[in-house]
Amino acid sequence: MLDKSRLKRPSHSTVVSYLALFVALGGTTAYAANTIGSADVINESLVSRDIKNGQIKSTDIGRSQVTTSKIKARNVRTADIAAGAVNSAKVSDESLTSTDLATDSVSAAEIADNAITGAKVGDDALTAADIAGADVNGGTISVPTGYVANGRCRQIDASIGGAKAGEAVVFSIQAALQDGIVIYGQRVPSDGHVTFDVCNLSGTTQVAISDMPVRVITFG
Repeated sequence: MLDKSRLKRPSHSTVVSYLALFVALGGTTAYAANTIGSADVINESLVSRDIKNGQIKSTDIGRSQVTTSKIKARNVRTADIAAGAVNSAKVSDESLTSTDLATDSVSAAEIADNAITGAKVGDDALTAADIAGADVNGGTISVPTGYVANGRCRQIDASIGGAKAGEAVVFSIQAALQDGIVIYGQRVPSDGHVTFDVCNLSGTTQVAISDMPVRVITFG
């Protein structure tokens, strides 16, 4: 029979020692939350699959860290560019062509004064619709032999439909003229009538002009 009087109660230090041994042998190691920081991560050990989609924000990227070489070709879309972010200073000279511009995207306000010269307009590219308030009329003129003496000019009146009094006149000859004969638009004295001057600077007799095709533009 067990003699309870001989049993000794374990000391406090013994209990603590056994408890520590139990934790060491059978317990699990735990880490407090938020104890892993950037210093615990080996440099260049994280790859893209370790980062959850959408977790890297613009505030996480340093200034000038993303360069052209780091952007995949055709990966930047219109929606990725802030309004007004691309200006003329950011476009290389001569880099834009007509295929880069949407139809009707360039208005008069976007063209500098005197930027378009005759060399930049194709032959026969402009029509009456391209000239504000212009009327273009075609027809023929005839001037008999010797009508304009050598060294002199004479004024001739022509009926031009659509011409309005006070408008400016551009007179274009559509065939070859005798050397030294000059014809130019003068004015629109009244509605439907245009005057033009014929000058003879040929040094000889003015030859007949018969049914010479002309184009008259009035505007203003």
